Amino acid sequence: MNEFVKAIHDYGIEIDEIDIQNLFKTMDIDSNGQVDFTEFLRVIVGEMSPFRQQLVEKAFRTLDFNQDGEISIEEFMKKYNASQHPDVK
Repeated sequence: MNEFVKAIHDYGIEIDEIDIQNLFKTMDIDSNGQVDFTEFLRVIVGEMSPFRQQLVEKAFRTLDFNQDGEISIEEFMKKYNASQHPDVK
């Protein structure tokens, strides 16, 4: 938390200590006392628009061949075969 407070102040952002703590708690989605990249990204990017959500769902369904709601490494590899990529050859 102290590093977070220092980073806020280093960037010249004037925020009360309590507001910084509240911001951190909001970013710490899993309440483990740390903000990982996924949590940070979720807060920075925000909610997806319905159109973007549909695109993501379509991409997911394309990879989820057996439609079980999960993508296995086998399903992923069926869709993306890198064997013909110039860097692989």
